[in-house]
Amino acid sequence: MYFSDLLIYTLAVHSGYNIPYWHDALNHDYHHFAFNGGFGPVGIVDAMYGTSKNFRRTVEEALARNEGDYTKASKEISNDIARWDSEQLASTEEPRIVRVLAIGVVH
Repeated sequence: MYFSDLLIYTLAVHSGYNIPYWHDALNHDYHHFAFNGGFGPVGIVDAMYGTSKNFRRTVEEALARNEGDYTKASKEISNDIARWDSEQLASTEEPRIVRVLAIGVVH
């Protein structure tokens, strides 16, 4: 049963959709953007190594800007990630290393 759940989780988070009352793809999207957190499906590895701090801080700040509405905060973060990805792809420069800081992105 656990491995079936992992397989469905993997398919769900890579689909780009959030399944109501189930796994949220936002943490996984952030993982693909920042590559410094979101390791594993249940957060155990992130808890052990403290690798979810930037993601949690990003969510907390988005929640504060959106009066605690998780749906709005999630959409804001997703839109920011999409915008940052588009800007990176549109850049005519050599690929740059992007460092995610507490409140945003520094190129």
